[in-house]
Amino acid sequence: MSHARDEQNRVRFSIHAVGALIYRAVLVVVFASVGAARGQVPAPAYVDDSPLAAETLAQIDGLINAGSRAEAARALQRLLDGQGDRLIETGDDLFNPVRAAVMRSLLDRPGLLRAYVEQQNPEAERLLAAGRHREVERARLLTDAGFEATLRVAQEQLESGRFESAWRTLRQLDRHPLMQHADRAREAAALASTIAGYLDRDDAGALVARWSRLAGGPAASIRRVEPPPGLDRGERAALAPFGAATLSGLVPTPLQSVLLPSASEWTGETERGRVRSYWVIPSIVEGTVLINDGAAVVALDRFTLRRLWRTPPAPENDAQFRNVQSRRHRTRMIEDPSTVTSHDRVVLAPLGHVISGRREGDDRLLCLDRATGETLWAVEPGELTPETAGASIRGPVAVDGGTVVVALRKNERARRIISIYLAGLDLADGSVRWTRLVGSVGALPYQQQTRAAQAVTVWRGAAYLVDEIGLTIAVETDTGRTLWLRRSSGLTDQGLKPSAWTVHAPIPDGGAVIAVSPDRLSVRRFDAETGRMQASVSARRIGSAVYLLDLPGGIVGAAGESRVVYLDRETLADLGLPPLDVASSHEGFTGRVVVSGDRLVAPVKEGVLVCTPGEKPELIPLDSTGNVAVAPGQVLVADDTRLR
Repeated sequence: MSHARDEQNRVRFSIHAVGALIYRAVLVVVFASVGAARGQVPAPAYVDDSPLAAETLAQIDGLINAGSRAEAARALQRLLDGQGDRLIETGDDLFNPVRAAVMRSLLDRPGLLRAYVEQQNPEAERLLAAGRHREVERARLLTDAGFEATLRVAQEQLESGRFESAWRTLRQLDRHPLMQHADRAREAAALASTIAGYLDRDDAGALVARWSRLAGGPAASIRRVEPPPGLDRGERAALAPFGAATLSGLVPTPLQSVLLPSASEWTGETERGRVRSYWVIPSIVEGTVLINDGAAVVALDRFTLRRLWRTPPAPENDAQFRNVQSRRHRTRMIEDPSTVTSHDRVVLAPLGHVISGRREGDDRLLCLDRATGETLWAVEPGELTPETAGASIRGPVAVDGGTVVVALRKNERARRIISIYLAGLDLADGSVRWTRLVGSVGALPYQQQTRAAQAVTVWRGAAYLVDEIGLTIAVETDTGRTLWLRRSSGLTDQGLKPSAWTVHAPIPDGGAVIAVSPDRLSVRRFDAETGRMQASVSARRIGSAVYLLDLPGGIVGAAGESRVVYLDRETLADLGLPPLDVASSHEGFTGRVVVSGDRLVAPVKEGVLVCTPGEKPELIPLDSTGNVAVAPGQVLVADDTRLR
């Protein structure tokens, strides 16, 4: 009878799930058509949610009241086995993983939890004995064996240097039933105190103390482990602030200049009347300048611009990029910046150029030895997994420990669907560790281009991404599990064509992240772990918020195409400081505004403006303009032909 009832429930849930998906698909088509007709209503973004989970959780109390507690426990386990990584809406357009919702449902019902543990513990013990502790932690954490499995997973993460991931894994035991047993609480507290020694978290000590009290003893001591000096010297995210630098005495004429790799084919062509686009964002790591122009990656000596190494050219298979004049013309249409990310002894760089929603030319992601330029591995993102076939990398890549996190965009023009993914690659060899569907949206043929380039930010073992289709997501970098997802209005202005250098990356701030909204009409602050919104402010004073600037002193800069305003990091209130406004004086910024110490360095057509927030900017005249990198006594400028 139990088996027959299980089968009936599965059939009923499947019918509802299919019906919900069909209904949602119809909505996508309808809203896309209406939005096109009105020119302002975006198609609603579809997320990887689970109607089956929503219906099952709604029926749990009914099953319990009917005396079917065992059936309720089995239904929840089926969700953990097959739907755990999918999402369920919890209100206010906030989505949480089904796995988290199921565990909350069990923890909030002690009688059901006891029945669940009794029912599932034998299978959990079997899996644990077979060495499948990660599987037990994922799908049977609340069993007795799940406690031990979680300790093992956290220990493995600790030993591999993934401290934030270990902390997040272990913290799941906070409400585990075995925490009421002093000996098990003591084990958890001891491991927590060890992990906490590697973290810079205000909440770590409180958790260790609470678990120590459950163990019946004094708080376990936390011995702070300081990282070795110079450990982070090779670390530089693609959009990271530069250090403080004195820029007095700069001369307008460049002392040295080098051609960008792609520009060598069109040198000597006239620049008169041509619209110029600056997509190369240079980087400085110790004494080396790193540039990626989409065709090749080059390392240069910072002082002389002498070439240290360059990646070899790849075969050109894209017909639209075979013709030199076509290449030159199409550079003004590039939608994503060309960047490099440095991590320890390696450099990561996505090649190719994003034009009209697809990456043209060489679309590989390269991992290079920073000292020699040797290719350690290369992957084509569209070939990572069957579900990401045809996808391409968007924005700079990010690195967290041993995981390379990339954002992927897949334009299925025949189906008129755009899908966004996150993927985690192993830094050692480029192999796929995980992929996560962020969401999809219907799109008409003329809606394929990217209108707001986005970048992944990694912070405390999580990756954060905001996408123009209307989604903001946080995922664990070690496992790819979603922490939370927020759905909101997407970008509606079909005529918007921002410069590639206006790419936006969320800014971490302790236990929060600050980000521009997907529609670019506001700046928001979220709890980094839960996605709960803490503050929001309109971007009217900027025109539209394009990207954020990470300034010291409790300040975040919100930058538009010709103005930067200064906001309080915690409240997002306008600080009342005079904005940096170049709309009338310099006709807008010509490249990305960067942070150098506590000052802004803003490219304009006459050179660069240097200013401390709230003070009058100083113009340093330069003969060229573009995206800049800053070092003591030096400004490097990358335009569309040269680095100067």
